Amino acid sequence: MIASGTYGQIYSDGDFKIKKTEITELESKNGGYFLETNLREAVFLKKFSKHNNIISLQDIKINDNFFEVKLQDGGINLEQLIKKTSFTNRIKKIPKFICQIISGLFYLYKLKIAHCDLKPANIVLQADEEGNEIIRIIDWGSVILNSKTQTSVLCTENFAPLEIKKYELV
Repeated sequence: MIASGTYGQIYSDGDFKIKKTEITELESKNGGYFLETNLREAVFLKKFSKHNNIISLQDIKINDNFFEVKLQDGGINLEQLIKKTSFTNRIKKIPKFICQIISGLFYLYKLKIAHCDLKPANIVLQADEEGNEIIRIIDWGSVILNSKTQTSVLCTENFAPLEIKKYELV
């Protein structure tokens, strides 16, 4: 296990990360909201993770009493990168990173999708086969899929999008 949180444990098997969560635990927490959140993330990734700047889904499994989502390994997140690199090194990469983040967000905007929890910890940096740095957006549990009727969304307060604060999706 490499990490643990509200929604389960994260394991690594080399090229992929596996989020494993006990179903009964999800059903009992907060009236089943955590199960809904995990399912929402899996549905989004199954349908929309074809963009280069969105983490890709490899597999979904429900076995025994566990729900598993197998994702491409995203690498280091921007929050970690900011803490471990000098300002000079970071400033050189900003234009490239911003262009990739905007590309991912524009893809979402065209589909009328709101991430709802976009923050440095949910943006990861990964090197491709040629060594190019690729930004990928992760953590889709709070995503709104073109729905004005969806009422249960959990966002990080200081990172919640204005659309959510107004209770409408533009």
